Amino acid sequence: MAAYGRPDSLRFSYAKLALYLVLKRFLIYSRMFFNFFFY
Repeated sequence: MAAYGRPDSLRFSYAKLALYLVLKRFLIYSRMFFNFFFY
């Protein structure tokens, strides 16, 4: 059971990292968007 749960936790950590990177990129793009229109 422990050997089966290890890839799931690894996949979950990779999904969490990908979600964090996408969210950070979205925040950077939205900040550039607001700076472009409301400067």
